[in-house]
Amino acid sequence: MSTDTRHLHPVTEAPPDDDYDQRHDASPHNADAERALIGIALTHSQAITDAATVITPSDFHAIRHELIWTAIEHLYSRGEPVDTITVTDHLDQQGQLKRAGGAAHLWTLATSTLATPASAGYYADIIANTAARRRLTTAATALHQLATSPSGDTPDTIKTRALELLAAIPTAPPGITLDQDLGPWQAIDLTAHVDGTAPPDPGATLLHRHDGKNLMYASAIHSIAGEPGSGKTFFGLIGAVQQLNQGALVTMLDFEDRPSRLTRRLLQLGATPDQIIHQFRYVHPDVALTSAGRRDLDAAVDGASLVIIDGITEAMTLQGMSYLDNEAIAQWLALIPTYIANQGPAVLQIDHLPKAKDNQQRFAIGGGHKLAAIDGVAFMADVIKGFAKGTKGSTKIVISKDKNGDVGPNGMTIATMNVDATNDDGTIYAWLDTPTPSLDDEGHFRPTILMGRVCQFLIAHPGATGNLIRAGVRGKDAAITQAIEALTREGNVRTETAANRAVFYYLTAPFQDNE
Repeated sequence: MSTDTRHLHPVTEAPPDDDYDQRHDASPHNADAERALIGIALTHSQAITDAATVITPSDFHAIRHELIWTAIEHLYSRGEPVDTITVTDHLDQQGQLKRAGGAAHLWTLATSTLATPASAGYYADIIANTAARRRLTTAATALHQLATSPSGDTPDTIKTRALELLAAIPTAPPGITLDQDLGPWQAIDLTAHVDGTAPPDPGATLLHRHDGKNLMYASAIHSIAGEPGSGKTFFGLIGAVQQLNQGALVTMLDFEDRPSRLTRRLLQLGATPDQIIHQFRYVHPDVALTSAGRRDLDAAVDGASLVIIDGITEAMTLQGMSYLDNEAIAQWLALIPTYIANQGPAVLQIDHLPKAKDNQQRFAIGGGHKLAAIDGVAFMADVIKGFAKGTKGSTKIVISKDKNGDVGPNGMTIATMNVDATNDDGTIYAWLDTPTPSLDDEGHFRPTILMGRVCQFLIAHPGATGNLIRAGVRGKDAAITQAIEALTREGNVRTETAANRAVFYYLTAPFQDNE
């Protein structure tokens, strides 16, 4: 994304009083660069170190920005999170929040910049250069006063004083010194991973299908998107009840439903009253997250194995964020989902899916940026038979993204969610089953999961033989052969036969499970 730099130059005119408090009259400064850098730091804390090697808080022309940057450096040096909430809280504790422009000014800085973290060093250079010009201007003024003063100072005295003034101008800041070990930034010894002594990746460990296959990873962000009535909340609650039955803690941040209905659903799905009271933590926010709310959130997710966030659009709106704005989406993800996942739980976001005819091309609203942030699995719920009281319904669960690749390839139907609400006692049976077998128009079996795996393999290994495909793809050889035949029959794969009759396979069109 390009950045408009038309105003990124030293200015001498006085900025508006309601936006920019001045300390150095109209001396050289750049308001745009100061705002942009602070906005980057509040949303991408990884950029702070780059800027801190170039500037110090006193380099900011605006007093409020000096105060904000001082707070940023303080929090960052202590290894604490840096965002609008933490900086606001710190300034408030120091009695400097009002002087720093208030919480509204911080939110404006965080949400108005279009700059990327890569631009932090560029803006820091601008701020450092204008600060140096201010200090040179101050030194020149002092020298002028000495030279024109009737005090009787000799030219040598004045020259010595001039050298002292120039020497006092800093050339480079010391940078930030962290109070804690820089462990995450130190090189990692990979010996154990090379020799095989490192513990294996646990893979997916939560939300199991009827046959025992797990669909979610711990310490990762997941999402399920679907149209209203697609059963996406049931999907999350199935996982919740499974965890409760294992004695684990579950937290739900509910921005859509109400406590009575949510409790009823859990009871209908088989959760016991004791489990709901002692293992299930229900949070129903109706105000934006504050520093005090952050402490409550920490307590609510402490020890949980699964955290469900129902209603992402509503949650972002509550925070004053646009669910259509990529910068706001990034800020939201850092504010809650990533923050929670870093503490260990699997996070499942329940999101809306706009109506469209082509499901394979659909993502959640604002989905491009949301999807990029998913480090677990992104699912899409596609209704097969609608849900209603007293009926049986089913939904196809399709993988939109699996970053780790242990659950399944992108575009594959990984499960069929069945919901049976026909029982006289009100109990609802809901479970995740293996996908319904897929057949083509001529009745040929389509092993869709393996077809997806073969396609993924051919992307990395074009021209592979059948034996190489069977060796490199997880699954039974006979089923993999069926997958290769189906892909070839449907035109997704073409073959080339060598003189020695060896057959080589090439991917010609992306595979999509359209069943």
